[in-house]
Amino acid sequence: MPQRTIRLPERLPEQIAQEARRRGYASTSAFIRDAIQRELDGHHALSDNSEQQAESTRIQQALARIITIQQAQFALFDELAQVVLRCIPEPPAAEQEHATALAKKRHERLLTMAALHMQGNARQVLEEFVGHDE
Repeated sequence: MPQRTIRLPERLPEQIAQEARRRGYASTSAFIRDAIQRELDGHHALSDNSEQQAESTRIQQALARIITIQQAQFALFDELAQVVLRCIPEPPAAEQEHATALAKKRHERLLTMAALHMQGNARQVLEEFVGHDE
C-alpha cells in the first residue's frame, strides 16, 4: 500500500485522534482513510447529481420545443379551419341532407386516418388516403 506524508496544523492531529476514538476506529490512520474515501465518494455523488440536473435541463428544453411546435400546429390548423369555413359555401337547401351525409363519411375517414397516423402507421395512412375516391 502506498504511503503518503502530509503536514497538518498543530491542533488537527489531536482532534483527529479524539474523533477516531469517539467513533471507534482502530487507529487515526483508519479514520483518515475512511474520511478520504467518504470525501471521494461524495464527489462522485455530486458529479452524478450534476449529470442528472443537466439531463433534466435537456428534457425541459425538449419539452419546451415540443410545446412550441404543438402551439404552432394548432395555430396553423385554426387558420386552415377559418379559411375552409369562410370560403366553402353552404349547399342548397334541397341538397343539404345529402351533403351532410357525405360530410359525415369524410369526417369519419379523417378521424380514422388521424388515429392510424397517431399510432405511427404513416404508410398505411397514405395508402388509405390515396385509395379513397372523392
